[in-house]
Amino acid sequence: MGEKKYKPYKPSFPGYGGIPISHVYKWKRSKRFPFIEKKGFYFIDRTTSHNIIVGTSRSAKTQAIVIPMIDNLSRAEKQSSIVVNDPKGELYAASSATLRERGYNVYLLNLADGSQSMAYNPLQLIIQSWKRGDIEGAMQLVNSLTYTLYHEENAGANSWVYEGAQKAVNGMIIALIEYCIKHNMTEKITLNNVIDMVNELGTVDYATDPDDPYDKSNVLDEYFKHLKQGSIAKREFGSTSFSGDKAKGSIYSTIVQKLSVFSMPKMARMTSMNSLELKSIGFPKYLDFEVDKSLANKRIQFIFFNKKKEVISKHVVKVAFGGFVQYNFDDQLTDGSYLMIKHGKEFSSYKIKIDPKTEKVQLMPLQEKMPVRNLRMHYSDKPTAIFMKIPDYDSSNNALASIFISQLYSELAKQCSYVAGGKTIRRVHFIFDEFGNMLPIKDMDQLMTVSAGRNMLFTLIIQSYKQIYAKYGKDKGNTIKENGQNQILIKSTDIDTNKEFCTLIGNKTVEGSSVNKSVMNTAQSINVSADSVPLLLPERIKDFMIGESVVLRPLYRQDLKGRSVRPFPIFNTGKTEMRLAYTFLNDEFNPGTSPDLLQIDAPHAQLDLGSLAINWRDWITWSQDALSAYDEHQQADASKQDGVGSDDTASGAKAKQESERKEDEFLSPSEIDRQMEEVSGESDSKQDALFEFWSDHKEELGENATVFRKLISHDGTIDDLQQFLQDDPTLLAEFIELWQKIKNKELITNSK
Repeated sequence: MGEKKYKPYKPSFPGYGGIPISHVYKWKRSKRFPFIEKKGFYFIDRTTSHNIIVGTSRSAKTQAIVIPMIDNLSRAEKQSSIVVNDPKGELYAASSATLRERGYNVYLLNLADGSQSMAYNPLQLIIQSWKRGDIEGAMQLVNSLTYTLYHEENAGANSWVYEGAQKAVNGMIIALIEYCIKHNMTEKITLNNVIDMVNELGTVDYATDPDDPYDKSNVLDEYFKHLKQGSIAKREFGSTSFSGDKAKGSIYSTIVQKLSVFSMPKMARMTSMNSLELKSIGFPKYLDFEVDKSLANKRIQFIFFNKKKEVISKHVVKVAFGGFVQYNFDDQLTDGSYLMIKHGKEFSSYKIKIDPKTEKVQLMPLQEKMPVRNLRMHYSDKPTAIFMKIPDYDSSNNALASIFISQLYSELAKQCSYVAGGKTIRRVHFIFDEFGNMLPIKDMDQLMTVSAGRNMLFTLIIQSYKQIYAKYGKDKGNTIKENGQNQILIKSTDIDTNKEFCTLIGNKTVEGSSVNKSVMNTAQSINVSADSVPLLLPERIKDFMIGESVVLRPLYRQDLKGRSVRPFPIFNTGKTEMRLAYTFLNDEFNPGTSPDLLQIDAPHAQLDLGSLAINWRDWITWSQDALSAYDEHQQADASKQDGVGSDDTASGAKAKQESERKEDEFLSPSEIDRQMEEVSGESDSKQDALFEFWSDHKEELGENATVFRKLISHDGTIDDLQQFLQDDPTLLAEFIELWQKIKNKELITNSK
């Protein structure tokens, strides 16, 4: 028998799903006796609206709203991607199997146990922007990440410590990115290596002045001081370098305090890889590639053809700075379709191979008359569901969840600017259970204001409005609350919240009468009065029964046929009360599913952290004293760890790496000059050739003696010269020719 083909899930109703507003029963015909049966129906809001659900603990808000919402979003013809805050992991346990059956790619971001989680590297978007030449965009992402880590609302007089830590980490991230991209090892750009940089270089001091052994400097500080003028990393780190010892100590301790969580083995592995590209949640079909830089700001065309080579669609896109092209599309392609990329008379064409099960894409070149590099296509008809398990018993990892949400929203919003209409191609629902207990999300008030227009919708589940005010302040809290187009009260014990809903529900007029009688009943009068009383008293709201709720929808002033209506509140009670999910969805959404039966994709679980370790010795190129101090520090650490297993630590691998390394010493620039002069008379020697080159270009290369130091002390490569000589092609070519003649000859070493 052949392999079973993937069959898309058959939707149960057209259009989008949405939040359940009300529920009713209807009698429907049945094929079985008595040929009629009672069926439940939801009224749902499928418009682009934000929702705020108020329900105290144990008020059945998950059963009444959240699970039915996930159910109908996934059953709809137009399935939405969903991102769910799931503190206990119950929603993932209940939903994951059913969502996969309905065609979803399902992931768990597990901050309770990183080994049972999707992989997520918070630096990946920064790496992509940097490699594409979008330095400004990369710096915005860096600032956003470190702001989440180090911003303290109540820091007061100590705010300078957190600001200094943020700037220092900015510099370290950029320095790590520049180094790893230059040496073609981007897989080592991780937060684990950022904290390792602090621990390895920031803990080593050495005397910078031979005449004053007490005048010591930190190796990490000196590294940034020796970066070239104009370096972004140097600029960001700069203020830390000039801080006093006490201030610097406070900044370093703050850096380590916030980053230390990323050095824990499980978390280090989890944040060293990626299970998916964030943009695919809202843009599951996209194409990116590079063309010649001369085409920047010019327009190129790409065309999709079907198997019969008939045109499916044509797209025109502007080439970005550096020749990078990216485009999000929504065309329906099949295995065997074709792609043509065209500019003027030049073009390249490819055959598209799509695996129907995995949806992985291969682009097979047919004709390549137009230079195209790094061509990549992502194609999927599947929506995505991500559940964030953020434990309430341990808040140490909560910042990562806020970073994830912030980066996801920023990336989707950025991609919206590249498509007509400015919206995500696939609708994205953020369902934040226990929103009041989540770490504050940066600019949440602004997100609520503009995101609905981008097809990104938030459902915030809180216990009372006080939770929002406590997290975001009164002004921002009000903005968040007022942008909830649907506000649903299930049950609250907070008096102010109940009174607010009572006021917003409105009043009714009650007509009353009184009879006044005179003495001896000889005359009487009847007085009629009209009084305004609340439609629902706070006491009635406080005593809501299970299934009862109030829905405020002040912006809905048209019915489904476009006729004007008044947006009256909805009171779900009696025949319209909400059903609880366990009474009819337990077979498909069962929170009691055993954790051992759950499918969790964790590609990083067996990752060897040692393979991603940075050899920090290679960073110390400016001083023999600094290098010696680092080596002594490493040897001391190695002796402490002697006999201790280090399979699970990158430091263990690094210690082994250092012990096997040849113990050469760097020469100072003056020592290089002196030795070259001594051997300059020896004909045809490498030293003679180097001295001749040194003499001819001493003025130009004097400040770059580090390059010569490295080439003479160790087996350097031509790549080591690029950053110093790239501005003078003639000089570079001359040196490359020289180096090719002498690279196989014995190197000068500083013998003892």
